[in-house]
Amino acid sequence: MSTLSDLTYRIDAVRRKEKSVVVFVGVCRSVLVLIGALVAYFLLDWICDLPYAARLVFATAAISAVGYCVNRFLIKEMRKEMDDDTVALRLEARNPELRGRLISTLQLARAGKRGEYVGSTELIQALETETGDMSRPMDFFKIINKDLMVKIVIAAVVVVLINAALAYKNSDYVAAMGKRLVSSDAHFPTSTRIREIKTPPFVARGDDFTIQVTLDENSVIPKDSGHVQFTPPGKNSISVDLNPAGGATYTATLSKVLEDVDAVVFLGDAKENAKRVRVIARPEVDVNKSSMQHHLPAYTKLPDPPGDKFGSVTVLTGSTTDVTLTSTKALRQASLDRSDGKSVALEKKDAEGLVWTCAKMAIDKSCTFHINLTDTDGLKNSDPAVEYPIEAKPDYPPSIHLEKPSKDMTITTASKPVLVFSARDDFNVRTVWIAYRVISAEDQKDSKKGGDVKRYEIPNFPQGKNIEHAKFIWDNLGSLSLKVGDQLIIWLEADDDCEANDWVKDRPADEGGEPREKAETRDGMVKAYPRTQDIKLSVISKEEKALEMQANIEAIYKQIDAQKNSQDELKAKMRALLDGIKQDMKK
Repeated sequence: MSTLSDLTYRIDAVRRKEKSVVVFVGVCRSVLVLIGALVAYFLLDWICDLPYAARLVFATAAISAVGYCVNRFLIKEMRKEMDDDTVALRLEARNPELRGRLISTLQLARAGKRGEYVGSTELIQALETETGDMSRPMDFFKIINKDLMVKIVIAAVVVVLINAALAYKNSDYVAAMGKRLVSSDAHFPTSTRIREIKTPPFVARGDDFTIQVTLDENSVIPKDSGHVQFTPPGKNSISVDLNPAGGATYTATLSKVLEDVDAVVFLGDAKENAKRVRVIARPEVDVNKSSMQHHLPAYTKLPDPPGDKFGSVTVLTGSTTDVTLTSTKALRQASLDRSDGKSVALEKKDAEGLVWTCAKMAIDKSCTFHINLTDTDGLKNSDPAVEYPIEAKPDYPPSIHLEKPSKDMTITTASKPVLVFSARDDFNVRTVWIAYRVISAEDQKDSKKGGDVKRYEIPNFPQGKNIEHAKFIWDNLGSLSLKVGDQLIIWLEADDDCEANDWVKDRPADEGGEPREKAETRDGMVKAYPRTQDIKLSVISKEEKALEMQANIEAIYKQIDAQKNSQDELKAKMRALLDGIKQDMKK
């Protein structure tokens, strides 16, 4: 005999069984929706090659659809609770012969437990017994709809197996689909497989931009060369063909790039996502903000000229120049390079690296210079750089003229020659030397022997720009230990305050082709000073000098007599001419 507790237990078993079926069906439905969403997303992305933002949008939509299905058919169904009356009514609808006995028995039993009077106890007991006997042979589980579960399970199993097989066979596509969700550059496998795309991190404005594409070793080499699509932001695209560069490498070059571009590679059936390449300007000298300050040599005793704008340099030789350079970009280093091989490093003067300076660049010769700049990106300024001229205006060497003696002469060992000279310079004649060499009587026979050159600086020299008819009595010939028969070759040399004038490329030679002295040398230059003509002073004895002077006096007397005779002849001619004029007038 079935009791009420048996009925309650069987109803509870039906409820648990149905919940298990509902949950299982909900899981299968969620799996189907998940696989469907993945397949739809994959097909859409594979066919349309969605951009990264669209991929995220469609992936979000797919996840939302799966979430809706899980909530609708699994979570909500798990939260549903069916009471005994609902199960009883479904059982009676399935078994009409019960005719309300099952629901009545359950309701009367609950009311009796609450203490309510629902009728005779014997009648209620008889109803429970009759209901139990009638329901004992019935299969309560038949009210559970298993047909839908079987169909959904079969569909889920078939779909899972098919997709698992496809995923196993095409694992690279599955992996690519996942990568494309986390990386904007990922792409689906193709027969033409791009292994590497080389692009510079940036391109200097106006330079050519070259992109290099290298295929994988196992890639199919396409029959036709592809192209690269260059797209400046907000502008039309420019297509440039990819040219084979040997092996599995291709290159494409976009000429004279002026702004940022996105590069997309199309090669065979492969397409590589856009790569943004930055185009940045080269550093240049901001001539409007740069300047120069020239400093004249101290010996000129002239004020420095006012500051000048950056550019060509025209200033007196021996001057120095301070350069203040302002760049259009922050710099890592800067230098001023001259055409004569000299290079001057510039120093940074501000935290940003825009202002650079160099102090007291020597202006020692005419040449050109250019500025080399390297910015913080490693870019250099335009090549070839602008060349600026340096014109070193010459401070001409002084000129000197020996007025007396003007020709070779004889002297004795006790003579005191009188030297008269004039000298001129642009700024100042600093000093004058008497340069000389002594040639002994023995050395005069050998032209290769000329004696060593010595100098004697004229004391108390009156410095100035123009020295007119200066007189100097050389009264220390005795210190030279001259002997009769010696020759004293003398000349004058002058020097100014410009040290650059002391060095020449080729020093003139003396008579006989012998060098004037053992000159100093520096940087391929030799030291030399402006000079006068050579004067030869031959040393003779006092007696010979007396005879020479007597002969000179006699020559002078003869000249005077000759002049007197010439004057008498001239007077006779004048008288004859006057007499002739008078006779003509009388006629």
